[in-house]
Amino acid sequence: MTGAKGSSAADGSSCSFQIKEIASQNESEGINKTWLATAKRLDKVATFRIQLLLKKHHGGVPFAFSSGALLREADSDGAWFLKEIAQALAAKTIPTRADFCDRLEIATAVLGTALSRGGGGDRFAGSFTSQPAGDWLAVKVFVADGGGEFFLNLNSAAGLGEIALKDEGYGDTVVEELARILLPKNLDAQR
Repeated sequence: MTGAKGSSAADGSSCSFQIKEIASQNESEGINKTWLATAKRLDKVATFRIQLLLKKHHGGVPFAFSSGALLREADSDGAWFLKEIAQALAAKTIPTRADFCDRLEIATAVLGTALSRGGGGDRFAGSFTSQPAGDWLAVKVFVADGGGEFFLNLNSAAGLGEIALKDEGYGDTVVEELARILLPKNLDAQR
């Protein structure tokens, strides 16, 4: 069990989705994991993949800086999900066009593993604690060369994931970056 304190908005704004771990590979620096993320609301479905290198902690540092990627899933239309994320992250604008990519590289800081939700003696990513232990992984994600930050919280055992507010000032930058993998490439064909 490891962790580092993080902060988020008092209201705990987040946008949830389901996850399924689809790959896990041991590497010299840690474990490289991939999850398929699926957001469903009524008849709408958006999918993307999350790749994280979960590095081993070294020394007395309670967190580990690492890297990962968010990957586009072919034929997924996540425009509606992007709107939900924008609301959760207090973004003021929602892009309708994007500089599309299939792989959005991210920098990460793993804030804690084996966490549970609640108000224990320590706080991680705004709403998690190490006492009692649980199944949550809390990660701070950096996009746009550090110009945007958000929390990515994953619980493989329960099949749950969420994108959560780090600070309101990052909302527009984060949403603009996520639009690159969530907006459908064939926007003109849908209008």
